[in-house]
Amino acid sequence: TSSDTHDVLDLTAFNTDGYDVTGNNVWIHDCSVWNQDDCIAVKDNSQNMLFERINASGLGLTIGSIASNVRNITFRDCYMKNTYKGIY
Repeated sequence: TSSDTHDVLDLTAFNTDGYDVTGNNVWIHDCSVWNQDDCIAVKDNSQNMLFERINASGLGLTIGSIASNVRNITFRDCYMKNTYKGIY
């Protein structure tokens, strides 16, 4: 149905990230995030992170940003129904 999708007009609530994650040795699993921004945003200076079995929508799953220092970030078995960007 139309309530299960996101489009440009629907993405008006920016800065509503589901998880803003930074650090080392992080495991996030078995959760659902439905929002209008990044579902998971891995921030600068992060390493050894595993994200698995996540249902995500909104913009999608992000790793770093411009000039970021991230290492060993894994997304596994994630379902992204109607994300606007996917993984970026």
